[in-house]
Amino acid sequence: MVMFSDLQCKKCGYQFTKKSSLVRHSKRCSDGLVQNLRQKACQECSSSKTRCDLKRPSCSRCLQRRTRCVYRTAIAIQDVGSGVGSITPIPEPSSTTTIAVPHIGPMGAASNIANHPVSREAIDYTSSILSPDNISLTPLLQNVAPFSSILDPMLEFLDSLRVSPHSDDQPPPGGLSALPSIRTTPILTRNSMQLLLRVFRTWPRMIAKGLQMPPILHSMQLSDTTTLPIRLVNCFTLAKMWDGQCDGASNIVCVAIKKEVQALFNEYRNLNKTDLVAALQAMALYTIMLLFPSRDHSSVTLLDTNFGLQLKHFITYVSTTGLILPEETNHIRPTWYAWINITAKRRAALALYLIYWSYSVYHCLPTFGCRDLGFMPAPAAKYLWLAQDKNHWESLYNRWLSQWDGADLYQWEFSNIIPGIRMDSRVELWLEDADEFGILLLAIINATQREPEFQVISL
Repeated sequence: MVMFSDLQCKKCGYQFTKKSSLVRHSKRCSDGLVQNLRQKACQECSSSKTRCDLKRPSCSRCLQRRTRCVYRTAIAIQDVGSGVGSITPIPEPSSTTTIAVPHIGPMGAASNIANHPVSREAIDYTSSILSPDNISLTPLLQNVAPFSSILDPMLEFLDSLRVSPHSDDQPPPGGLSALPSIRTTPILTRNSMQLLLRVFRTWPRMIAKGLQMPPILHSMQLSDTTTLPIRLVNCFTLAKMWDGQCDGASNIVCVAIKKEVQALFNEYRNLNKTDLVAALQAMALYTIMLLFPSRDHSSVTLLDTNFGLQLKHFITYVSTTGLILPEETNHIRPTWYAWINITAKRRAALALYLIYWSYSVYHCLPTFGCRDLGFMPAPAAKYLWLAQDKNHWESLYNRWLSQWDGADLYQWEFSNIIPGIRMDSRVELWLEDADEFGILLLAIINATQREPEFQVISL
């Protein structure tokens, strides 16, 4: 029997368990250095088993995910004590990406974490990247035996952190220095995210099927196809392409959607009220289709940072054009057509916030807050939204006004709901009349807390 002590490299001291491994190693080992490493990908891409483009100092995937990019390289370790050395992979130094080890207090809590800028390059936001993985710092520290008693208490904490480099000219949303792993997101928040994404990905299919529409589209908008806004015509066409695409054709559909998205970003400030609502509705549906490039896509595509910034500008502009009618403020009945337009506008804006929030939770990214929408009324009653003619709607609206003594429910009031089976009487009154869109919104109340707390984009 060959003893393990006989299976040791004479040059670098590396220990092997099989003679064949030692023979192969000896052919490549020169003065204690292994000339070629099998692993050329960075540690992040290698751990998640995805393709790495090998760009230095940071690959495109790590730049896009704002994670620390570390390439493995071999160095010779001097013999210590027993004279047995080892080949220890260490991170290649980078002048643009730095991780700071936080100070660990008596209770093991971190008091500070810092990062430095890294150059960024434009990335196509239609590229598909799977759900995030942790970057583990344990392999970098586990070989430092003399300091194990000091480092061991820190390993669990360090493995839960992900450092986010940013650039001065294009900061990531919120300008955060650390992003959590999906494992640190509260379970209830993850469940809320999954619920929203499961529902949203059905909306393009509903359009393609043609039997009913997503709850952000009103039947009156579709009653006369000859007057349907061109933005919705294009959106419906692309939704049918998305739903009926053949295997491998997702890139063609994504390119077409991308062109429409950019066209909307370029023109929304010049649109009239009706076309602006149609553009907002189309943007919500386009965003869903970009997150899921094909109907069978099982993960959420990572979008370009610039897309989120432009989307935020878009929604902010929409909020400045008015999200509530003067008649609603005065608690009187508006015209049916004006009510349809403003209600569809509010629903589309809120849907975009929810879509981007769920996307941000999935990829452990900061999102923008929805305070701009806090002053607008909560989603309209189901019987008002589904009313098919003007006279019927006016009768129902009068009855709806009579049950609300004073102002109706506003979005900001949802933030006051506390956990439990009972709610404020005003919220319960609203819930009695809510449709599926309102139920979807209520389902995530008390289930949106993020850890750690993210800052919102300030524009």
